Amino acid sequence: MAEAIAVLGLIGAIINITEAIKETYKIAAAAHKLPEAFVVVNDRIPVVQKTLAVIQTAYRGTEDETAIRESLNTCKENAEDLRYIFEQVCTVEGDGLL
Repeated sequence: MAEAIAVLGLIGAIINITEAIKETYKIAAAAHKLPEAFVVVNDRIPVVQKTLAVIQTAYRGTEDETAIRESLNTCKENAEDLRYIFEQVCTVEGDGLL
């Protein structure tokens, strides 16, 4: 049961990170023209969020729990890296977009 709670918490954390990325993008895009790569990433975030929501709803302590947890840990790390990149680009020293 504790594993299931940890996995569901991890999914929730990733969803929160993607929300922060979307908000950062929205503010930065309103202030300046962002590189096309940022537009592409922003367009794909809803798909990531929907996929995570489906996993969160369907997850019931499956036999693949370890594999799911490992994949989610990697996903969380990638989401945190992406959020960091968005924040760094959008808060350039002395010329911040945010």
